[in-house]
Amino acid sequence: MIEKLGCKDKCSYTEVLWHFCKKGATYLSLMVLIISSAIPTLATTDFTLQVFGNADMNDNIDENDVEYVQGIISGANEATRFADANHDGNVDEQDVEQIEKIIQETDEETMYEDSH
Repeated sequence: MIEKLGCKDKCSYTEVLWHFCKKGATYLSLMVLIISSAIPTLATTDFTLQVFGNADMNDNIDENDVEYVQGIISGANEATRFADANHDGNVDEQDVEQIEKIIQETDEETMYEDSH
């Protein structure tokens, strides 16, 4: 982009530098405003970790998922999309074992759903 600097005669180096610094500060302020207005939107985006074993449907796999699956088995909780940790079609004790392996990082295979 070519801009015309409004000097009637010759501009000194300081005047040219001041012009571009002032212009740059305006652009920088605008960019900060745009980015900062996008951050709350990104922070409130509904995200679910799409890994089988994420039984409570939040953004991590932990002991809460073990408890949630145990609740499904006992009938206290509703089955969720990712509660079937071993992806065999049944929510049972094997899923609890799989979630515990995921937490301990000893699982041989982790199933996930690719959103693409």
